[in-house]
Amino acid sequence: MANLTGKGFFKPGVSGNPGGRPRQVGEVRKLAMEFTGEAVELLAEIMRNVKAPLQARAAAANSLLDRAIGKPEVSAKIENTTVAPPGGPWLDLDRLTESDWTVLESLRPILERAVIKPQTEH
Repeated sequence: MANLTGKGFFKPGVSGNPGGRPRQVGEVRKLAMEFTGEAVELLAEIMRNVKAPLQARAAAANSLLDRAIGKPEVSAKIENTTVAPPGGPWLDLDRLTESDWTVLESLRPILERAVIKPQTEH
């Protein structure tokens, strides 16, 4: 695509969807909006129905809360547990072919961007 930058993003002012959202989506949304009041009433009815299964009541309550106050934020803690020997992994460079070296050399700019610099103590 001619409108992409070298980094995979679209150039400023260029849309990835120049035709915009399909018209049918807007029409379907408009039709569905006519039933939102009924849908909320049904969810409330299910939530209050003591004879309904607990899972259905909880799902209805959850749906009402999601629409009223929004879904809760999700966060995750990611930890690198990879252990490498001091100084990095050991490599047997004699096992690499000339073709391997050519491929590795082509990756040099990418790998240089990803180098992790040692943290200094404050």
